[in-house]
Amino acid sequence: MKTIPFLTIMIALLSFGVNAQELPVNPTPGKCYIKCITKDEFKENSETIQTSPSYKKLVVVPATYKTVTEKVLAKEAGKTTRVIPASFKTVTEQVLIKDSSKKIVSAPATFKTASEKILSKEAYKSLVAVPATYKTVSEKVLSKEASKTLIAVPAKYKTVTEQVLSKEASKTLITVPATFKTVTEQVLVKEASTRRVLKPATFKTTEDKVLVKEATKSLVAIPSTYKTVDVAYVSKEASNILAVESAKFGTETKSFVTKAKSGKWKYTVLPDCQSANKEDCMTACYVETPEETQTVTITTLLNDATVKTLDCTQSSNKAACEKNSVYKQQVLANSATVRENEIPAQYTTVTRQVIATPASYTEVSIPAEYKTVKRQVIDTPASVREVEVPAQFKTVKRLVVDVPASVREVEVPAQYKTVTRQVVATPASVREVEVPAAYTTISKQNIANPNTTSEIDVPAQYKTVKRQVIDVAARVEEVELPAQYKTITRQVVATPATTREEVVPAQSKTVTSRELIKKGGITVWEEVDCSVASGNNILNVFYETASARLTKTSTNAIDNNLLKLMKDKPNLDVEIMSHTDSRGNDAYNMSLSQQRAQAVVNYLVSKGVSRDRLQAKGYGETRLKNRCANGVSCSDAENQQNRRTEFRIVQ
Repeated sequence: MKTIPFLTIMIALLSFGVNAQELPVNPTPGKCYIKCITKDEFKENSETIQTSPSYKKLVVVPATYKTVTEKVLAKEAGKTTRVIPASFKTVTEQVLIKDSSKKIVSAPATFKTASEKILSKEAYKSLVAVPATYKTVSEKVLSKEASKTLIAVPAKYKTVTEQVLSKEASKTLITVPATFKTVTEQVLVKEASTRRVLKPATFKTTEDKVLVKEATKSLVAIPSTYKTVDVAYVSKEASNILAVESAKFGTETKSFVTKAKSGKWKYTVLPDCQSANKEDCMTACYVETPEETQTVTITTLLNDATVKTLDCTQSSNKAACEKNSVYKQQVLANSATVRENEIPAQYTTVTRQVIATPASYTEVSIPAEYKTVKRQVIDTPASVREVEVPAQFKTVKRLVVDVPASVREVEVPAQYKTVTRQVVATPASVREVEVPAAYTTISKQNIANPNTTSEIDVPAQYKTVKRQVIDVAARVEEVELPAQYKTITRQVVATPATTREEVVPAQSKTVTSRELIKKGGITVWEEVDCSVASGNNILNVFYETASARLTKTSTNAIDNNLLKLMKDKPNLDVEIMSHTDSRGNDAYNMSLSQQRAQAVVNYLVSKGVSRDRLQAKGYGETRLKNRCANGVSCSDAENQQNRRTEFRIVQ
């Protein structure tokens, strides 16, 4: 690349006499020109080739089956022996459990009850106090004295407590009742008599054995026995088996020219050039670029799909087609027989009582009964004493003047409070009430008939027992057992197997080739702003933290600056340079800067810029713009100066 300001061009024309043909025609003042080599121009041609041919695909539609249900013999018919046991009837009979005897029945003495009155409490007089009655009257009492109040300086009040009469004093009469003392005395409640105590007959217990169930014979049935055998059946019918052999394919390759052979001029400045004009020592070499090809693999059809059929009707193939199953069947092994078992008679033990000692009696004396009763007698007669009942007072609060009012006098009426108090309406008096003597009623028994005895017969006691006697003897009855059947399911062919033909379409691939339409390698002058041509240009590119991903703000800056330049000047080549600050590992910073530079290149390529015109280079922290090297404490603004992405125009 060679940048030549306009002023330099004019000096070169005057001083060295450079041919005007090598300089830009009609230069613009204040602009810079860059010598560029034009690029080869290509046209892209797209060609669609068949990579796989169309072929037939055979799909086997398997045979369908329907399930049929059949009834097969699972157990043969036979006969079984059923025992009908002997039946019993219950008969009731009486057995002696207690001998007859005689017993003496005591006829106890009878009593008649007579009521008589005895003094339990003496008569006396009781004094009943008639208390004074009161009536309630309402009267006004002074609760606040009359005073004068002043509007400007109000009177001050203090609260004093005083007693007012709420109930007048009176006298009340308290009755002192008579006192009693309790004396204990005995009164006859039952006369003395005699009674006879029975000594009942005693019995001893003996055990007798009585028949409750007769002896008989029991018949035990031994049932028929069966053995199980396996019976084979066809659970699924044979059907033709169709086997599909898929189509067979081969492969071949075909090469396509995707970029034709071309070339470009390469300029080299000779070393030790003595001329001030470097163009005098510049050599131009035409470098040829080889053509680019793409190899495509193409699938070819060798054999189409075919069907092989296995004929199940042939005996050799029938075993492979059919499906067999086994079910269980029971056949008679031994017929039923009867075995006779002896059942012994059953006895039960009953207990009966016989007389050991006959009944007798003895005479026992019964003493008279007395009852202790308590009664009250007067100890002190009733009297009356007079008790002084004090007057009752009620404490009320009223306001009295503490500090007299001043300034202006206003008449304040006295305040009264209505209180309720009780005054004597009827003075207390005493009246005498007769209290009658108290009596208690007791029951006393007198002998009406003396105790006697009489002898009565006690009948023998019997117990009813139930015993079983044979009603119908046991017998054997032969019962016919029907054969048992089992339901099995088996599958029969409903629809035989078939094949369905499907066409697989051919597959194609599009190959794009580049055709050279204009040869490059011609030297041209590109006009650019001198600020762009002078050196490295800062791009306002920002990345996410520790990431090479471009932000939306960064892509907008590239669109408005570098992308516009690349589209306006199609012959310019650009190098993208990315730098980091000194924080972090040096190797990591170098890798991160390379990734960020490459991210800018990839973005420009996505916008239609040829990758041949772009170079990405990461410098890490090797080109710091200030003092912020490793170990130096710097501000965020100083570190930001080193985190930058630049571009420069290269040839």
